[in-house]
Amino acid sequence: MKERNNVVVVSAVRTPFGKFGGTLKDIPSIDLGAMVIREVLRRSNVKGEEVEEIYYGSAVPGEVALETDVPARQATLKAGMPSECVSITVDRACCSSLAAVRLGYRAIKAGEIEIALGVGAENMSRTPLVLPPGVRWGSRLGSIELWDCLYGLGYKGFNPVSVDAGEVALEYGITREDQDRWAYQSQMKYARAFSEGKFKIGEELMRLEIPQKKSPPIVFERDEFPKPDTTLEKLSKLPLVYGSRTVTAGNAPGLDTGASAILMMSERKAKARGLGL
Repeated sequence: MKERNNVVVVSAVRTPFGKFGGTLKDIPSIDLGAMVIREVLRRSNVKGEEVEEIYYGSAVPGEVALETDVPARQATLKAGMPSECVSITVDRACCSSLAAVRLGYRAIKAGEIEIALGVGAENMSRTPLVLPPGVRWGSRLGSIELWDCLYGLGYKGFNPVSVDAGEVALEYGITREDQDRWAYQSQMKYARAFSEGKFKIGEELMRLEIPQKKSPPIVFERDEFPKPDTTLEKLSKLPLVYGSRTVTAGNAPGLDTGASAILMMSERKAKARGLGL
């Protein structure tokens, strides 16, 4: 019987999360991914060439396509990792970054590797408006329609995600009121944790400095999305979105921007290096 390979987290970091159209709106997600890769390796004193596999989650292909369609490769190169590093891009919608971590965990657990990175990066604010494919070959008289890749957040020919989510919620007895209550409690828990100083630069968070053309860099070190003035009454008055039966802008995830990285190792490798234990 093969020896069980325990997996440990030796370093983890994220950027502060920006709101839709906020401070991070012009920064490519690939650049944000490179930032957290560099930081997570720096904190653990691990060299890029020591990481055997990088799994990189990204759920908005329209945004990464502005630079390339292989964001994992581009982000690792921008982070200064050797070109020999093996990287894989994962798109599993909202679960992309968690899927990236899971794949790294499984590779270590299976005994195939001993060091892996799970990364996730998004910038929904940069998602472009696109022209229909036929425009490439010219068009006759008439207006040309732009497609918004974010509108509806559905899959072409299928329901928007909010519609499916609402139907599944009701199937399992989860009402609109239940979702509003969960959203409210989530906002309050964040506000309490923030007031207690639990989000600190150098621990979960890293500081970003955003260059400006004619002024000093913007120092970004606090999440923009939380709404501490949220109330259940305000949430209950929000309209349902895209025809959903339970989902509103208040109880759904925001169209946010940010990146995170988790460095994983086999327990024996971490022990040998004195990391994460």
